[in-house]
Amino acid sequence: MPVNPPDVGTGATAAFGTTTTAMQWTSIDLGEKTLEVIGIDHLGSTGTKSSMVGDLIAVGPIVLEGNFDNEAVPLVSTTAETLTVTFPSAAHNTTSPATYAGTGFITGVKLPTLTVDGLQTATVTFTPDGATDFAFTNGI
Repeated sequence: MPVNPPDVGTGATAAFGTTTTAMQWTSIDLGEKTLEVIGIDHLGSTGTKSSMVGDLIAVGPIVLEGNFDNEAVPLVSTTAETLTVTFPSAAHNTTSPATYAGTGFITGVKLPTLTVDGLQTATVTFTPDGATDFAFTNGI
């Protein structure tokens, strides 16, 4: 089976379902999905600790960093929306790029630090709500 070469993140995009922003993203951290490990030891346990895995997958926050656009600032919101991250098209992927999408809330916006001759950057934190699981769709 052939193995595709690694790729860089240049060309990746992030689009919110209802929030409008023209920020130029420089970094998209997709967080991680984890399962809780539950200790199942009891007073009669001996030797090695025992554990089992939980049933529910926790999806960590997605953190986006980019060049600040003061005309379209994303705001913290209690309204759920969809976030779709589109991966860059790779040389071996000519039909459609991979995506990672799900629903959640913008739970944090760090505005830029203003300095002399300093680039204005901002950070947006998007926290999944669990209503629509974040899913990865392979590119073709």
